[in-house]
Amino acid sequence: MPVSGTALSAAQRVIGRVTNGFTGLPQPNTTVRVYNAAGTQVIASAVSDADGTYFTGQLPDGIYRAKTDAAPVYNDQLFDNISCALGCNIATGTRSRCR
Repeated sequence: MPVSGTALSAAQRVIGRVTNGFTGLPQPNTTVRVYNAAGTQVIASAVSDADGTYFTGQLPDGIYRAKTDAAPVYNDQLFDNISCALGCNIATGTRSRCR
């Protein structure tokens, strides 16, 4: 399940959109977990709305990585479209920075 458009807002939140990898349509009610830069600790989580959009609460300065948590129904992915079908290392996902 692609996590696309992950960005940071002026309020230091991770914001993005979850879409269905086959149809490209928004994927509601999907949990996205935001990890520290090392990928070892969940810092925040959010659930996508009807438009597939999610956002975290305010975060401190730092580097973060996002991963969907939709298995076993869907194939989880790291931002930016890195498949976790056979397992994945969260630390290899694309980084987002809060400042």
